[in-house]
Amino acid sequence: MLMLRHPSDKRVLMIISVLARGGCERQLLATARGLLERGYAIEIFKLDVGPSGDSSFEAEFAALPIIISCAGDFGDTHAPPQDGRDPHGLARFTPILQNLNVVQLGLALEQAIRRFQPAIVHCWSEPSSVIGGLVAASLGVPRIVIQLVNVPPLRQSLPGAALYYDAYRMLLGKPNVRLLNISVANARNLERWLEIPCGTVKLLRNGFVPDSIRIRTQEEARSCREGLGIPRDAPTVGAVMRFAPEKDPDLWLQAARLIAAERPDVWFVLAGYGALAEHVDLKLKQMGLSQRVSLLGPTIDVGAVYACIDVFLMTSQYEGTPNALIEAQAAGVPVVAPDVGGIGETIVDGRTGLLVRSRDAARLAKAALDVLANPLLRQSARASGPRFVSQRFNWRRKIYETIGHYNGCGNIRVARR
Repeated sequence: MLMLRHPSDKRVLMIISVLARGGCERQLLATARGLLERGYAIEIFKLDVGPSGDSSFEAEFAALPIIISCAGDFGDTHAPPQDGRDPHGLARFTPILQNLNVVQLGLALEQAIRRFQPAIVHCWSEPSSVIGGLVAASLGVPRIVIQLVNVPPLRQSLPGAALYYDAYRMLLGKPNVRLLNISVANARNLERWLEIPCGTVKLLRNGFVPDSIRIRTQEEARSCREGLGIPRDAPTVGAVMRFAPEKDPDLWLQAARLIAAERPDVWFVLAGYGALAEHVDLKLKQMGLSQRVSLLGPTIDVGAVYACIDVFLMTSQYEGTPNALIEAQAAGVPVVAPDVGGIGETIVDGRTGLLVRSRDAARLAKAALDVLANPLLRQSARASGPRFVSQRFNWRRKIYETIGHYNGCGNIRVARR
């Protein structure tokens, strides 16, 4: 068992799969910044380095007084231990990862925990939630927070989805574990999937750090548009997304084609990265839209993207609380998105954008066209969007509530099946 130096220690070990440039990592960065300001000592342990060439937050984390270690720093993480050791009972969860060995990851994490001796282990999403939670519990870490940012693993079609069910129920049987989600809708979905009482999964909404994006003035926005070759008076529809199946870039392109057919004056701005990036580029050419689309690739300065668009269009299959929607509204850009997951809690329908009841290209396109044709709604979004974000997704509120969850770890016991 782990022996802490001081019972009141404010050391927090954050565990995450990789430090890609995604929403989960953005929230980890915001949380780490806020905790550092309040005297916490933070270290980060990541399971893997991430795909080569992928955009990441490594530089932003490197600017903070945080030690970042990777499981690979402690030895080979691809093959099972030669001596057959499995002190944390992780072997049964091998199917949740296809390229890394979960037992070796657990042994590497054990070394990081024993060295840092955290009072709190904070696990971010899957599969780090299973490995981090079970190892921390095995070592007797006093407080364990499992923060999930999405729908149940079964809905995500994650490998070994049923094993997540077993792991979360095991962890919830311990009094020092707290399970969080970033939206009410997905918290209730998790509870139904895990067959646990309503209210067991606690809510911790995302926080928007105002200086995380630079919002442009109208004059700066015109300059951004000119830099992309967008005609001065052309209406624009755009998005910042990861080009992955769950974000459904194909649906986005279908909606864009319908918008373009209805409004030949509309231009499109699409920034992102991911496995489907080449597919998106090819589809744009096949659809004859490439001359009207600014395809920007990985973009660090997302504020420049929001400055260029009149409507932000999202087409995801499922979502937790999309950071891109929060950022767009903070920049005063009206949003259009399907009512899936926590999206309904992320916008004010009719004031900061339009919520579409089904994931249908024609309906999404019509909603975007309606916003373009409605100057009053665009004016409302410019005024209401930033206010809504500052109230619902207040960063300092998130840090305060995070600390509250750290101090209040403990759930009701889960009944045996």
